[in-house]
Amino acid sequence: MDLTPRLFDPTGSVLTWVQVFGSLTLLVLAIALIAAVIAGGGRGAKNFFRGLAAGAADLVKVSGGHVWAIAQLTWREALRRRALYVFALFGVLFMFAGWFLSDSGNRPADQVKVYVSFVLTVVGWLTLLVMLLLSCWGIPEDIRRRSLHTVVTKPARRSEVVLGRMLGYSLIGTVILAVMGLVGYVWIVRQADGADVEGALVARRPVFAMEDQYAVDPETGRQVLVQRGLQFWDREGRPTDKGLNVGNIWEYRGYIDGASRMFAAYTFDGVTEDVFRDVTLEDAATGERTEGQVLQFESDFEGFRTIKGNMNRGLLIQFTYVNPETGLTAPDPKLIELQEFDGNVHNLPVQFASRDPETGELANYDLMRDFVTDDGRLTVEVRSLDPQQLLGMGRADLFIRPPDGPFELSYLGSIVALWLKMILLVALGVTAGTFVKGPVATLLVFTLLIVGQQAHALMNELVVGVFDPTNLDGSDQGGPIEAAYRILTHMNTVKDLPEGVGTTVIQTLDQGILYLMWALSQVIPDFSAFDTAARTAEGFAIPSSDLAWAALVTLGFLIPCYIVGSLSLRSRELEAK
Repeated sequence: MDLTPRLFDPTGSVLTWVQVFGSLTLLVLAIALIAAVIAGGGRGAKNFFRGLAAGAADLVKVSGGHVWAIAQLTWREALRRRALYVFALFGVLFMFAGWFLSDSGNRPADQVKVYVSFVLTVVGWLTLLVMLLLSCWGIPEDIRRRSLHTVVTKPARRSEVVLGRMLGYSLIGTVILAVMGLVGYVWIVRQADGADVEGALVARRPVFAMEDQYAVDPETGRQVLVQRGLQFWDREGRPTDKGLNVGNIWEYRGYIDGASRMFAAYTFDGVTEDVFRDVTLEDAATGERTEGQVLQFESDFEGFRTIKGNMNRGLLIQFTYVNPETGLTAPDPKLIELQEFDGNVHNLPVQFASRDPETGELANYDLMRDFVTDDGRLTVEVRSLDPQQLLGMGRADLFIRPPDGPFELSYLGSIVALWLKMILLVALGVTAGTFVKGPVATLLVFTLLIVGQQAHALMNELVVGVFDPTNLDGSDQGGPIEAAYRILTHMNTVKDLPEGVGTTVIQTLDQGILYLMWALSQVIPDFSAFDTAARTAEGFAIPSSDLAWAALVTLGFLIPCYIVGSLSLRSRELEAK
């Protein structure tokens, strides 16, 4: 599970949306104009612009009373179609879920994670499937049964019909989601009642190592790396870009040798007294218990054993505080035993005594005074102490754990994400129903849901990997036509294409194809932006940036769906069955 919050850039995201949908809108209008000219000549073009002006006026002249009346009608129709029967299925699932989800082999905390994941998954899919069917079949069924005729003959615009349908179905989905979400929360609490679930029903708010810092070199004008959030040192004690590779295909983690000069350093930003936790400290010598503050870390390091070693304990690691500005270092006085295949929580005291590694003298240190800089930065070095045993780590494998938030906020964040996803699905379903029949609309929107859920990141990786929409000069960007040319001529990919008109034509066509591929990858909704169930089940809070990104995705598709749906319904022949 990736715990890194999504980077939310409102300006860049809105500009991307305007660029994509503006380009597609111009393309569609150009095709429609050409078709009108071919069909009717000058009169066809005149009718096209007249219809376009009337459609634009129809979009903005919307009556709130009409929209609300159609939304109420949509609500009553959904009740007549027994849409709320989904509650019966939901109740049956929860009545017997405990039989199949109980596993005596799991720890109570892990079992609670299963409950949370199950509830959010069931609530999400039941709501989405019901709203998918209602929204995709609503307008096509109205046209088939000719009940829409009684609406359009009244002073109601087609745009008001589309907007009213979207609002009505969204209200139905909101009620369904709210009721099932509340029942699901009560069920989770009842299942977890009396069990040792410490660390499960919480909302951890991790503070990760800072992003790599870059600056512009005044001489060359290029960006140069100033500081890494995670920096490795090699066996010679020199900084290096990566740790050791132990043969894993996934190169996310770098490994360091045990009992060597290798180590890794995490640099955190924004360290203040607000991230400290109040705990009970116990003196190892006297056994005296006192209240104190600690800086709590949680890690997910991976041990790689080259020899069997001591199998009765985990690998030994040590944390060292470092002031990034002064270079003052002080190792934590106690060694930490890494619990492999398990969560690791480390409490580093805010005030502690440590021996100087050079003089051996005992000195007292204060975290905020001695190691945290004025701008809140702190470096923590991690070393493995067992010889011939390696320790693997990535940027998100160590984070500061401030005081936990309530589980209810994390659960509510997941419900809000599902609500935004449901609204987007309703908008797509209503829009699809304005130009195709119910079964086709259902298949179309369901395909968009699956592709946007499972393959959107892959599409972006494939397209952006070979195409940069900000660079259209075609200098070093090969495309499908160039690839076909190289295959047919048996030309190696390292060899440049010969200069000439043919190469220019190939690169121009490739740029057009790749631009279209990029636009399509942006047009398909990124439904993975709404996936927060795993984070809530694992006991993490939902970052506000993730919800903001999900809201922007929903809003970015609502407006085009409203425009397309209104114009499509306006041009559709309602007498057709």
